[in-house]
Amino acid sequence: MRLFAATVRGGSFSAAARQLGCTPSAVSRQVGALEADLGVRLFTRTTRRLTLTEAGAKLYEQSERILGEIEEMREAVRAVDARPRGLLSVTAPVVYSRLHLVPRLPEFLALYPEVNLNVVLSDSVVDLLENDIDVAIRIAALPDSTLIARRIASVTRVICASPDYLQRRGTPISPSDLRDHDCLPFRFHTAANAWRAGSNVWRLQGSEAPEEISVGGPFTANNADALVTAALAGLGLILVPTWLVSEHLRNGTLTPVLGDYRVSPSHVETAIYAVYPSGRFLSPKVRAFIDFLVEGFAEDPG
Repeated sequence: MRLFAATVRGGSFSAAARQLGCTPSAVSRQVGALEADLGVRLFTRTTRRLTLTEAGAKLYEQSERILGEIEEMREAVRAVDARPRGLLSVTAPVVYSRLHLVPRLPEFLALYPEVNLNVVLSDSVVDLLENDIDVAIRIAALPDSTLIARRIASVTRVICASPDYLQRRGTPISPSDLRDHDCLPFRFHTAANAWRAGSNVWRLQGSEAPEEISVGGPFTANNADALVTAALAGLGLILVPTWLVSEHLRNGTLTPVLGDYRVSPSHVETAIYAVYPSGRFLSPKVRAFIDFLVEGFAEDPG
């Protein structure tokens, strides 16, 4: 079955032989024996190529599923007493990784010295299977998918500005005050390759019904780091997740406002998740990494 599947993936007996370390004639004999056992032709053969028959296509579909289950079984048995080890590939957003993920990785590697980390930083949604990624960190309201997600932490947002800006323009004390202030919205790029306002309506929830306030100012950006830099320079108020500005809030370079309100750029709630493919055995290295993050961020007030 492995020889047959490798032949389909490689397109020839020679390619399968190279992959599996045997000769093309050995692959051909085994595929012939499989055809004889099943009583069907699996390939239409010409001098230049192999083409799957209908029976061959059905067998390939089932073979890939069965071989995957066998490998999961082997991994499960190996992992009974296994330590986390081997290459662990992780993808995560750029700014979040710089501020929170990468600074924690030395501690993880010290705990699990047999693990090697490959970190792929990207603000795009990386296809885990296509790029052979073990786990992704995603900050989002996750859509339905075939992936499995474990919640690492909630996302809390804050409206804040520099002390200099608040001294010049005053401190808003009610949501309606935001209309008289310079606010710096985040801007999204759509699939149609056009820019559109993203968070130009800010949602504030107090003790009563939520209020939605249209905001605007002299600066927008499609990068949250740029908005923080603009706020530090005194350009206006920003609405951002606390994980992005926790250090600035601690040292006073940014000051929170409207603290009695729960704030959001929309009605959609987001969180930080660890995501990995379904139907795949959760290896010790992946389980250890996710547990490490959940434990670490549970104790992080930022």
